[in-house]
Amino acid sequence: MTPDPATSSAPRLVTRRGAEPLLGYARGSLKAVMQQQRGRWPAPVACLIKGRALLYDLDDLRAAATGARADVRSRRRAGADADGLVTCLSCGKRYRSLGPHLARAHHTTAAEYRAEHRLPATTALMATDVRAALSQARTSAMADDPDLVDRMRSAALPPRELARRSAETRAATDSLPTVRAARAAGARQALPAAQQARRKTLEAQAGAAGYASMTAAIEATRHLSSRAAAAHIGVGATTVNRWRRSQAAASHPTDNDQAAPPVTQARRRPPVGAVLEPQTGMKPWFNVEVRRESAHVTATTYVEAWYRDRAGEGEVTDAERAAAWEAVGTHTLIAPGTVEALAAALRQITEHGAYKEWLADGNHAGGAAAELRDDRLAVTAPTSHWYRESDDTALVSHVEFGYEDVAPILADLRRIGGQ
Repeated sequence: MTPDPATSSAPRLVTRRGAEPLLGYARGSLKAVMQQQRGRWPAPVACLIKGRALLYDLDDLRAAATGARADVRSRRRAGADADGLVTCLSCGKRYRSLGPHLARAHHTTAAEYRAEHRLPATTALMATDVRAALSQARTSAMADDPDLVDRMRSAALPPRELARRSAETRAATDSLPTVRAARAAGARQALPAAQQARRKTLEAQAGAAGYASMTAAIEATRHLSSRAAAAHIGVGATTVNRWRRSQAAASHPTDNDQAAPPVTQARRRPPVGAVLEPQTGMKPWFNVEVRRESAHVTATTYVEAWYRDRAGEGEVTDAERAAAWEAVGTHTLIAPGTVEALAAALRQITEHGAYKEWLADGNHAGGAAAELRDDRLAVTAPTSHWYRESDDTALVSHVEFGYEDVAPILADLRRIGGQ
């Protein structure tokens, strides 16, 4: 009577070819893996047919296959089951690595497979132990050959191309609830730490510039333009504007808290650096923040959508992207919204005390202009500044209009609008 293999205490001997489906390796791949990782795998215990077919203890092979389940330093989500194998969602077969199987059996790429089954773009298609083994092999190779890293970098694609491909890969699964939930949880944990680290960096920069703190640096340079103050402190102009806005909001109480009589309110100079209440004609396109020599006009709808997307609470829609400024030249942008909305925003600037003081100092308008291009409002502002959201997009969240540009653009908007 033949003993039952499941209950027999004798070791089960298998060839490498016979062990492949049991361990989750593609046909013919186990031999290559064992040759690459010689120290990991057991030696054969017997042979068949004059040494041509080596036999291994199946239990030893299983222990070697699963024994490398070390933690992998990766942002990729694990795709393996509890036993370490990855199940192909197209056919149900199970492997340690799905890449070769997808190419050979289904003639598809990993990205196409993830998109077909709506998996997050960062889902790993390798067993954890395989990823750990590859990581260890790469680490050892770099330790043995110090020049390997430089050669790898020279052969890699440019960072911008890598970023473009990464964005395309993520686009198919960014809207998945699991992806959005994971990002929101990560943002709640990472943002406070990032903000604290950023604060320490800014405080150190202010200290290097000779100030007791970043708050003291902003206060001491308030008489300068944002660009001049930024150069003096050693930070960016956007950072200076953000800190000035924060200090202004903290130093000026809300209307509900102000107990002064109306006549006193009328005499009080409007605060510089505070976001003004949007006028009816500006909503929902713009809001205005006045500076001493310039004013920020923010694309409100787009900015709100951008922050919502960063928090993982919903991606930016095409309509919301259309509500952003769009850079089309060195000094030229396409404005969102309507002619009337932008005109209302610029009128709010000209009515502010800071702009009137700028005029009283003898300043005058420059060579800015506005015109319609294929039913789109193009604004050319030579003394204004803006920053694109990234190198891969022309979208702009806010424009810092130099006061020299405001009056000429407003005059052209009146002409275009027939006012």
